[in-house]
Amino acid sequence: MILNLIKNGCEKNIIDTVIRVRYWSDNLQCELERFADLLDACGKGGNRGIGLAVCFGDSYSFSEAEKLEKEYKQKILNELLTLKEEGIKEMEFIRYFYSDRSSLGGVIGGIATNFILDNKKPLFSLVKKEDEIHISCRGNQALVSNGLDLGGAMKKAAMKFDGNGGGHKISAGATINSNKEKEFLVMTNEIISKQLRL
Repeated sequence: MILNLIKNGCEKNIIDTVIRVRYWSDNLQCELERFADLLDACGKGGNRGIGLAVCFGDSYSFSEAEKLEKEYKQKILNELLTLKEEGIKEMEFIRYFYSDRSSLGGVIGGIATNFILDNKKPLFSLVKKEDEIHISCRGNQALVSNGLDLGGAMKKAAMKFDGNGGGHKISAGATINSNKEKEFLVMTNEIISKQLRL
């Protein structure tokens, strides 16, 4: 797996996550990152009660959480396959795609940015909900070291169009009115070009 990641140009910080120290819980009888994944699947699927019961050691809820995790991972796989079929839209300094689920947009963006695409542009997920667009974006360490600040870009662009935005340099999001989509993308593209001094 590591050789394939290297061959595909995956960044070192992502490769380092494959082989690393992992922590086991005797009480939970599972590896703690797996436990976090189960809770994440419960939360993102709207099943917080099951997640809470898992934390209290309920074995039936643990089995239910495993089913939810399997469904959640299948949704991620389906979204990645849709992304492959429908392709990614390209602008000069950013890439973007449309998703049906805001809860998955950032996850898909992170996977695609780190494991599928090259490291030259950040990737934006756009989810249309009635009169709003929810944007989630992901960058990489190479872009951040060259000046990328997605949180700053999202805040500045969203405020320009009476929306809300912010986040971290490598991962951020925004919500804007749906009729401002094109202008928002153009402005974000321009902001990122300045950040990267391109």
